[in-house]
Amino acid sequence: MALRSTKARWCTAAAAVCAVVCLSLPSAFAEDHLADAAAARTQARPPADQAAFPDFSGLPAVSGLPVLGGLTTSALMPDLFVSSSAFKYIKRTQSRIYTGNGFDACTAPSLPAMTAWQKSSGYHALGIYIGGLNRACAQGNLTASWVGSVVRMGWHLAPVYVGRQAPCSRLPHLKLIDPKTATAQAVDAADDAANRAAALGIARGSAIYFDLESYPRKNAACTNTALSYLGTWTQRMHAHGYLAGFYSSAGSGITDLVAAGLPGHVLPDALWIARWDNKSTVQDAAVPSRAWTPHQRIKQFAGAHKESYGGVALNVDKDFLDGPVARLR
Repeated sequence: MALRSTKARWCTAAAAVCAVVCLSLPSAFAEDHLADAAAARTQARPPADQAAFPDFSGLPAVSGLPVLGGLTTSALMPDLFVSSSAFKYIKRTQSRIYTGNGFDACTAPSLPAMTAWQKSSGYHALGIYIGGLNRACAQGNLTASWVGSVVRMGWHLAPVYVGRQAPCSRLPHLKLIDPKTATAQAVDAADDAANRAAALGIARGSAIYFDLESYPRKNAACTNTALSYLGTWTQRMHAHGYLAGFYSSAGSGITDLVAAGLPGHVLPDALWIARWDNKSTVQDAAVPSRAWTPHQRIKQFAGAHKESYGGVALNVDKDFLDGPVARLR
C-alpha cells in the first residue's frame, strides 16, 4: 500500500492492477506500491493542542506495551497479543473506531469525487497518505480544509505514513533504514508524522499507520532492523499522543511481527494487513485470532483497480476496517 508510486505510474497494461512492486511478490501477498524517493519533505507545524493531551512520556520504558522478550511464537499465544495500556487509555479517552468498508488511493481524491462516492459507493472510509520519505504521489488536495470537509461528509480517515523501508528491500528508488542509525531515523519519522497529522487537523488519539512494504524474508538482520525501527516509531508516536498502527504484507511484515522475539520490542496498537484474497474481513491466517482485538485491525483485501460511482472513476485498493481511525481537533 505504502509506496504509492505504484498505482499511479507502475501499472502495466498487461497486468492492469499489478504494479512493478507486485511482480516480485506472490499474488496473495501483494500490497500497495512504494513511493518515489524524490518526494520532498516539508515542514509542518507542531501539534497545537499538546498541553490538552496526556503526556505519554511518563509511561514505563516500553510505554506500558507488552514486549516480545525472546519468546517463541507458540509461547506468545494467546496472552501476549492483548490491547496495550497505551491503546486502552487512548481508546477510552480519545480514539475513534470505525467498522465497515473503505478504500485507499494513492492521491487524495478531489472534494467533488468524494461527494459523488459518498452518495453511491457504499464506502465510508478512506486511507490517506500524509507523508514520509517514500510517499510517491502528489497530494494537491490533502489540506486541513479538505480533511475537515470530507469528515463532515461522513467519511472516516485512516492516515498512512510511508517512512523508510527495510534495509533489504529490493524495490527501486527507496530510502531505506540504515541499521547504524535506525533509532534516530525512527524518531525523526515519528516526529514528522505527528507534525503532519497535526497540520491536517488530525487530533491526538488518532491512529497513524506506518507503511512497511514487502521485503525478502530469511534475512534475520534485516527483519530485526525493520521491526526495531517500527518499535521505536511506535513508542515515539505514543509520546506524541497518537496511536501507532502498522501496515504491511501478510507475507512479510505482518508474519514477522507476529513471530518476532526482539527484547524490549514495542508492539503497534493496530494492524493493517495486506492480503489480496478478495475476502472482506479483518481475520487472517497470519495473525492469531486473539491478537490485536477487539477493533484493532484493517485488512486490504483487493489491489489497485478502477471503480466508478456518480460518474467519477478512481484507482483504488479495497479495505475492510474494524479499527482506530482519525478524529479531528
